Amino acid sequence: MSGTGFFQSYHWGWGRPDATTLLCDLEADGMRLAPPSGGAEATRAMDGTGPSPGAADHRERFLALAGSQELDSLDVRLRVGGAWDVPLRIRRAGGGAVAVEIGLSGLPYGPCERVVRAVRHTVGRASMLCLGFVLDRGGVTAGTDWDRVVVDGTERIGGWPDVLAVRDRIACTHAQLAGRPSEDRSPWRVFGGEIVTV
Repeated sequence: MSGTGFFQSYHWGWGRPDATTLLCDLEADGMRLAPPSGGAEATRAMDGTGPSPGAADHRERFLALAGSQELDSLDVRLRVGGAWDVPLRIRRAGGGAVAVEIGLSGLPYGPCERVVRAVRHTVGRASMLCLGFVLDRGGVTAGTDWDRVVVDGTERIGGWPDVLAVRDRIACTHAQLAGRPSEDRSPWRVFGGEIVTV
């Protein structure tokens, strides 16, 4: 989601129950999977086995694919407040982790915060299996390889997001994070100017 605002989280042991929890939390805050747009792009995004699914099957198909252990990458769009669509991607991030990315660019403040709140709720409920997360509303850090920061702690951070949460091991060994002020929000160390309630 280069060049756009985003919320990105990283998870161990991702499966269908996690995808279901994510989607239910988003739906509880008024978001829905946008209807498939049709054509080759929608077909390829969902699984490439035939015509794009109708609205009735779209949710079930998303859950089956999003929770699949064979998942490489799954791209759909979320309808936020009936007026905006934002990208949602679930993909393999290396090291056995799965990344969940939601684009935030183009959203007014209220809908943006609704998306952030719903995803934080999901992350908080699955905290023991969540390696960490990044919130960058303005997309100023889109050039940073966050996989290599959050999952293995090897990437240099080129700019600072609104919030960054990583496990203690990463916080203590990463050259730019070690010694930097943070909050203990077990199981993470949280960096940034916001109080994070998850």
